[in-house]
This record gives sequence, structure tokens and C-alpha cells, in this order.
Amino acid sequence: MAMAKKKKKKSTAPAAEPEGEEPEWVEVMVEILMALLSQPSRHIRQVCRTVFSSICPHVTKEALGAILDVSHGPRRGPENTSTRTTRTTRTTRTT
Repeated sequence: MAMAKKKKKKSTAPAAEPEGEEPEWVEVMVEILMALLSQPSRHIRQVCRTVFSSICPHVTKEALGAILDVSHGPRRGPENTSTRTTRTTRTTRTT
């Protein structure tokens, strides 16, 4: 019986998988919900709200990052920031 217990312990241990191969289930769900939110259906959006409220406690940093990327749009690089500053400075100097 001692050997059976050892085998059981080994089989219940999580399999050693390299990190980064598969996303977490909540990340997949967030991607699906975001895709569904693009649909022009009020009912689908209500389902998305309900499902998201259920999975919200499980949201990972990566899933939250995906949500923020979509909500904020494309990120501005340093070159865009400096261009904006230069334009503001030029406008200020001419008035």
C-alpha cells in the first residue's frame, strides 16, 4: 500500500510544463468576451457583463493588461510624446 500512495502522490502532482506555452483559462475567457463585446447585440453584451462579473476575482495581470490595451488603444511611443511636446511649444511661442 505504501507504493500505491507514492504513485498517487506522483500522479496528482501538476505536470511540469514549460511556462508560456498555454495562456491561463481566464485570459482565454477575457479574449472571448472582448471579441463578443464587438458584436452589435445588447443581449450578448449583457451576457458578457454577467460572465465577467463571475470571473473577475480570477483575472490575472496578463488578462487585465489585454483589457487595458483594448480600452486605451495603441500606446504612444517616446517619439509621439516628443512630437506632441514640440508642437505645443511651437504653438506657445507663436502666440
